[in-house]
Amino acid sequence: PNAVTDAGTAALLLEAAAQAALLNVAINLTGADDRDFVASMQAESETTAREVTRLRERVLDTVRKAF
Repeated sequence: PNAVTDAGTAALLLEAAAQAALLNVAINLTGADDRDFVASMQAESETTAREVTRLRERVLDTVRKAF
């Protein structure tokens, strides 16, 4: 039963890793010349950020129900 908090910790760490990767993408896009590519990657990054947040909340909601 105590391992459930490990799942919560993993969700938080996953979110941090994803956000760090998205920051890397954002800075790398500043050097790209293809505006269509940049716009596409920015949109995909925003979608990914929302999905990561949604999944983190889903996991944490499940974890919190355990206690």
